[in-house]
Order: sequence, then structure tokens, then C-alpha cells
Amino acid sequence: MPLGRSRRRSSPLWAVFTDLLMGVVGIETILQCMLILDRKQALDLADTQMAVVAQAALDNAKALDEERRRRQEEQAARAAEQQKHEAERQATDTEYRNLKSQLAAAEQQTASGKRADSLALELEQAKRKVAALQNGLPVDLVIAIDVSGSMREGIEELKRASVSITDVMSRATSEFNVGVVAYRETVVKTLPLTRIQDSKKAGQASFNKLRNTLESLQAEQGTVDLEMAFQAATRMLDGAPRGVRKQVLLLIGDVGCYELGEQNAREPFEIQLEDKLCRDLKGWAVSLPDRDRRICAFFLKPVGSNSVVFATHSQALFRRFGQTTPNSVYAESQVDMLKAVLEATLAK
Repeated sequence: MPLGRSRRRSSPLWAVFTDLLMGVVGIETILQCMLILDRKQALDLADTQMAVVAQAALDNAKALDEERRRRQEEQAARAAEQQKHEAERQATDTEYRNLKSQLAAAEQQTASGKRADSLALELEQAKRKVAALQNGLPVDLVIAIDVSGSMREGIEELKRASVSITDVMSRATSEFNVGVVAYRETVVKTLPLTRIQDSKKAGQASFNKLRNTLESLQAEQGTVDLEMAFQAATRMLDGAPRGVRKQVLLLIGDVGCYELGEQNAREPFEIQLEDKLCRDLKGWAVSLPDRDRRICAFFLKPVGSNSVVFATHSQALFRRFGQTTPNSVYAESQVDMLKAVLEATLAK
């Protein structure tokens, strides 16, 4: 060994410590690498999820745009159809008024003996045109039905008859609207004027709505307020779209104003109310010249105590209702009721 230099040997403890330190550093390095890999995988997963969310948002936006565009196209189509229908309605209204004026003038001149020969054909042609236009007019029917206890015996058949009327009318007219007013001492249920299409075609939903409303009516104890029922029914018809149209108020009941006073005698105020109801109905029927309004009064003879008294006065009142206008009718059988409604809406 050279002078001035000494040989130092590593102790076993130092070697162990060094090995341990290197192992710890190695483990930490591995852990850091694993952490980096986990973070990268998490970032990749986040990127993938963001891409999926972004694509879903894009697809949703496209779907919303498509739905918005479809609705706009449908609204535009409906608006165009409404404009076309309104133009046709206005043209029909104008032609109807002109023909009515010509018809009135022709009838007046014919009656006075002027141009009798030349007006005969013109008069007949005008009548045919008016009849054709009238048969194509919209029809509004409001069924005002008494659902007090005295109607219990016949209400089920009357409801079925009302459904039959609606079924026939929906196929016989170009536009048919029906409303319902069920009344006792108050109006207990209503169905606003609803357009009923052919029940055999596209109108099943609206027809079922009406039928369900009628089938839900139940006769229960209570008095009857005809004035309130008339007010609800006439307001419903007043709210129909403007223009030339036929309107029918179908009144179904078995009692007039008799129940409001003593059961054994008619009170003076009852007689006054009956007169007022008839005047109000007549005034309402002629209040709008563009609307051909008629009353169909159906009287169901009551049963039970005081039935004779009820029938005597109430039947007479319903007959008066059936004379409100020259074209109004009175009926006591369901066949006559169906015939009356059909004649009121389909005849000129």
C-alpha cells in the first residue's frame, strides 16, 4: 500500500441504509409515474365525457331547431288555412246577404205585380242559392238540460237521444259546434261550444268529450232556475265566431217556473217571470241579424205528486218557448225532438 493513503471499508449498516434509501426513491418514482398515468387517464376520460356531452348538446340543439322549425311550419300552415277559411266565410257571408237582399226585393216586386213574369225564374233561382248557402252554414247547438230529481225517469234516454242528434249532425253539416248547460237551481255543469267532426272519421276525440259530458249528468233533488239556465245558454251562443250561422237552443226539461213558489198555487211573480223569459228569448233570437236563431223546446211530462199541476202550467210554458220565432218548435217525444233539431239546422 502506498504511503499517506489509508483504505476505508464501508460498514454493513451504511450499505443497508443506502439500499433502503434507493428503494424509497424508487418506490416514490414509481408512485409518481402511476399518479401521472392516473391523471392522464382521468384527463382522457374527462375529455371523452366532455366530447360526449358536447355532442349530446349539439344533437339536442339540432333536435330543438328541427322541432321549432316543424312547429313554425305547422303554425304557418294553420294560419294559411285559417286565412283561407276566413276568406271563404266572408265571401259566403257577402253572397248570402246579397242574395237575401235580392230575394226580398224580388218578392216585394212580385207581390206588387211588377215584372212578375221575368222575376219568377229569378226568384226561384235566388231561393235555391240561399237554401244551398244555408245548408253549408256553420251550426251551433246548445243543449240546456234539466237535471233535477223529477227528470230521473227519462234522463238516460234523453242523453242517448242527444248523442244521436250530435252524431247525425256532425256528418250532415260542414261545421257543427255543440255546447251543454246542465241546470237545477244553479248551472251544475257546462261544456263550452266544441267543434264536433264526423265521429266516423277524425272527430272521435271531440265526439267522445261531448258523450262523456252527457253521460256524466245525474238527476238529483233540487228546484229549477230557468232564467239562469237561459242566461248561460244564450251567452254561450253569443260567444260563437262572428258571421252568418245557424244557432239552435235545445231546451230539455219538465218544469217551468212553478217550483219557485208555493206547490199548490201559482204565484203572480211566477207568471211575470214566465212572461219575462219569453220576451227575453224572443229579443235574443232577433238580436243579431246574421244569425238564424231557433228554439227547440222538448217537454218531458213529469211523474209523481203534483204531476198534473206541473204538466198544466209547465207544458204551456214550453209551448210558448217553442213559438219564440216562426221557425222554433215544440216536441214531447224523442223522435219529434230529433226531427225538430234536424229541420231547424238543415232546412232553410
